[in-house]
Amino acid sequence: MSRSFTLRHLHRILLVFINLLSTIPAVASDIREPGRDTSIIGEWEIKSVLDYATISVGEDQARSLIGKDLIISREKIELGSRVCSESSFLAESVETNIELRENARTNNDRLRLPNPVTVVELSCAYAYIRNKNRIVLAWNGVFFDAIRKKWPGPTTLPRQPSTGTR
Repeated sequence: MSRSFTLRHLHRILLVFINLLSTIPAVASDIREPGRDTSIIGEWEIKSVLDYATISVGEDQARSLIGKDLIISREKIELGSRVCSESSFLAESVETNIELRENARTNNDRLRLPNPVTVVELSCAYAYIRNKNRIVLAWNGVFFDAIRKKWPGPTTLPRQPSTGTR
């Protein structure tokens, strides 16, 4: 076996390895395990109340959460001053109207969810994923619109100012 053949072979293997690495998501929390979805981990802001289930907390209590932060992590879920234990992030793609009718006694008119929708079970709530930056949070019978504030990705260091010397 010639040396050039070995180097070419090694070069090809290295290129394949690099291509495989480039397909791994940059954010570890976006990796999906079968039956689980951790893509909702991050900081969110409650923007509005979209709807109420047949049985829910009062309107005043629900409206007091508008503008509050929702922090979803592997360890806990925080909504304002409320803290819930860690979640399993069990996820399922469901037919939207059937899910809402059977589990919340409501419909999709005000929620504007896609069909089908991915629903993620949290320890004290459910998150319906509209897209990567918007969810509908079902908490104590209230459906809240939440927008992502911060993605839990890798941090980047600030650029150093140029000193003008070389």
